Amino acid sequence: MEVVQSLNEDRILYKKTKENLGCADARKLGVEYSNGEFITFLDDDDIWENDYLTNQLQVFNENPSLDLVMCDYQVQGNII
Repeated sequence: MEVVQSLNEDRILYKKTKENLGCADARKLGVEYSNGEFITFLDDDDIWENDYLTNQLQVFNENPSLDLVMCDYQVQGNII
């Protein structure tokens, strides 16, 4: 929560739940509270390159008929 507060960004809403909802229900709750044009998820084991969001948005802008954009993955040792 401290990290989110330190960003001082009105567009980011931090929603704390009473119990651990698990990944699927936490995402569902996030989607229910969202109001933007795009939604993305960053899990605790994910790493985004600096230009990740820029590249994802570029694909949407160049292909307006798309509903979903996915990306590749990298294996680091025994970690995907």
